[in-house]
Amino acid sequence: MPRDPAKQAAIERRLSLLRSNAYSEYETALKSGMYRTNGTKRAKNRSSINITRGMMRARTIKKKGNNGKLAKLNALANMINENTNSESESPRVAAAVEEARGEAVQLAERAAGSAIVEPPAQPMAPVVEVAERPMITISPGDIPRIQRICDVLSEPVAQRDLIGLYSDSQAEFTKNGGLTMEIGMSRERDLLAVLKEHIGEELKTDIDNSLVEDCVYGTARISIKHVSNKIGAGSVKAKWTSDSGQATAYMNKMLELNPETYTHIMIVYIDTKTGGVTTITAVFITDRAIMNIVDELKADAFVSKAGTNNRGVEYSRSMITKMLERSAFKVQIDRVSLTNGMNPIDRRRALIHQRRGV
Repeated sequence: MPRDPAKQAAIERRLSLLRSNAYSEYETALKSGMYRTNGTKRAKNRSSINITRGMMRARTIKKKGNNGKLAKLNALANMINENTNSESESPRVAAAVEEARGEAVQLAERAAGSAIVEPPAQPMAPVVEVAERPMITISPGDIPRIQRICDVLSEPVAQRDLIGLYSDSQAEFTKNGGLTMEIGMSRERDLLAVLKEHIGEELKTDIDNSLVEDCVYGTARISIKHVSNKIGAGSVKAKWTSDSGQATAYMNKMLELNPETYTHIMIVYIDTKTGGVTTITAVFITDRAIMNIVDELKADAFVSKAGTNNRGVEYSRSMITKMLERSAFKVQIDRVSLTNGMNPIDRRRALIHQRRGV
């Protein structure tokens, strides 16, 4: 299928802004549309770019020119990800539709249409920022996995998946015009579902409730926090508990720099107020970066104090500011609409019909 002329022109304009011959192989393939039809070539070149980026970020000495090279590699990787054969429906979606019949088909189509971005009709190219200094403090084995999470959240397909699930959760847990407290757990499951769909079984999500982490990816223990506010605002808990004694004990362990109390943290800010549109920003902070900040701030890293309880151990405003400054990566999706989620009753009716085999 020939590529839309407007899209072809947009790709060539973006390539012209990069102005470098260092990665001409990727540029030639992008211009020719090869990645749309040659999945092997696309996977090989995408892997090559990821390895190169990981090597650059892992270096302890910042070399002159690396920032420009990284920016170019990030741009090329995003463009390669966008150049799948998106005009055709994926086998997974096609199989799901085939299983439904009658009313279930209509409801499934309604659900598929819930993941929209206005305008345009898909997520914009994400704003991806990767800081070099925090990457130095990551356990070497975690570097490729953290990079993989960044890559997944930067892919338009994964973004559409996430927006669709977030939309359905918002429809599910909105009451009298406001979000109920269950929305946090539902969004966590939405994000984990997307990550597992695109990463695979290596991402472990069946985690004991007594543990701080929400998932484990290889050796990386990761906690997920969702905040319904603009980036940097709202509260972020290190640990939830209604027991003030447990909260104090946990905070003391963190102040003692006990490694068991530290995980990587991904904070997802969902800003539905600023400018009248929704912006989703995922920020990843490594466990060692968090530990270093607590070591600097001491007790000022937390809101919780001995003898009080605010349902857990909460990070202070100065702690959050430093965490955002030292994040390993930030992926931002602009101009998102989460108001088209599937009606929760209709969604359950669709499940009924699908399980009946109607």
